[in-house]
Amino acid sequence: MTNLYRKKPVEFECWQWNGELSAAREDWVNDAVHYDARCSDLIVSTNAGDIKLRIGDWIIKGNLGEVYSCTKEIFDHIYEKVPNF
Repeated sequence: MTNLYRKKPVEFECWQWNGELSAAREDWVNDAVHYDARCSDLIVSTNAGDIKLRIGDWIIKGNLGEVYSCTKEIFDHIYEKVPNF
C-alpha cells in the first residue's frame, strides 16, 4: 500500500535579477553569488555547480541559508507571493 504526501508550505526570501547588483544584495547572498562586471553576468554557485542567471530569473535563499536560482517561468508556475510581506 502507498501513502499520499504533499509539500509543506515554506516561506523564503528571494529577489529577481534585473541586471543590476546593489551592495545590499551582495551582502544578502554572501559568497554564493558572483557578478562579472565585464559581461554583466550574475553567477550563482550551487551544489550542482555554477549557474549563470538571465534577466528575470530569481535568486532564492532557503531556510538553511542555501542560495539557488530559479528561472522566471518555473518560479511563476510554482510560487506565489506571501500576502502583506
